[in-house]
Amino acid sequence: KYAGIESSIHRHKIVEAIVSEDEDSVVDSLYSEPASDMYISYPRVGGAELASLISMQMQMRGFSVVTDAHDGTTVSDVVLGQIRDARFYVVVLPTGALDQCLGSENLYCRLHSELVTALDAGCNIVPVTLDFQWPDPLELPEDIQALCYFNGVRWVHDYQTACIDKLEKFVRADPLLRAESPFPRSGRSTPSLLSPYVKQKGLRNRTMSIDSAIGSTTLL
Repeated sequence: KYAGIESSIHRHKIVEAIVSEDEDSVVDSLYSEPASDMYISYPRVGGAELASLISMQMQMRGFSVVTDAHDGTTVSDVVLGQIRDARFYVVVLPTGALDQCLGSENLYCRLHSELVTALDAGCNIVPVTLDFQWPDPLELPEDIQALCYFNGVRWVHDYQTACIDKLEKFVRADPLLRAESPFPRSGRSTPSLLSPYVKQKGLRNRTMSIDSAIGSTTLL
């Protein structure tokens, strides 16, 4: 007897109902909405102001945003979880922003950890560059070289509204968007790398990949 229920038939039905409820909760979790629309990562020096502006503008347009600086060498599991659960990972790259990641010996910086997490999780990654010169991909650790082939937004202060419009089109997965990619051989906005997170994230977030033409040109 369980909890005073004498009938074995009733006990069996109760167990079935509990199991069914657990299965439904698993399915619901796969199709649940992401924790945020956008995670914005930035360096404090040269990137904090721009990240704050982007965050404010995107929130005014109805998007949920999480922002944090990627300075330092360590990153918490909470932050990595926020990156995995965001629809878009936006990384602000002012002059020299990737210098800390150059070389195979610089594997223990926070930005590197964030980029690896975003790539492995199948996040839609959008670099926002400001007076930034892309390094040769081979100068970066192999596990983040794909960053150099993502479409991004080249920030121009005199045209900040157009820059925000372009970023919004990325987030809304505008199929007509043709944006800038630093290296013409790819020009993609979603990683082609397969990972354990990609299939699950696709079910959970129901995100749309952003197709772009090879050799596409910037809107600005």
